[in-house]
Amino acid sequence: MTDIAVLQEALADEHAVIYGYGVAGPRLQGADRTAADAGFDAHRLRRERLAELVAEAGQTPVAPAAAYELPFAVQSAADARRLIALLEAGIADRYFDLVRAAGTGERAESVDWLSESAAQRARFDGGIAAFPGAPRPVIA
Repeated sequence: MTDIAVLQEALADEHAVIYGYGVAGPRLQGADRTAADAGFDAHRLRRERLAELVAEAGQTPVAPAAAYELPFAVQSAADARRLIALLEAGIADRYFDLVRAAGTGERAESVDWLSESAAQRARFDGGIAAFPGAPRPVIA
């Protein structure tokens, strides 16, 4: 069993990511829109899975906020792609936490989510992180 606090934090982040995809998706077309729709659906399934794990642990899953503050205005397809890449980079950090905290049963699932998030980020910004979600070293 994964630490309940980590599950709740991941669930809260999924709520925010889904909101962000809802803002970004309509500003995209063609292959980008298809990829964004697939990402939106994947995050909805992950949100449901996380809520299920929280409930199985005897806790009440954290509810979504009514709205979330975006880091910048999303007015174009370029803005939408940048937002999705940022969302995926952020949620990868949380998936990394899940991998570290997961019990044996959830670890493989968390690794899959981390990998899928890294691929989606690369799809939208071309950046590939060597170790997505891993804490970044501080360079003095």
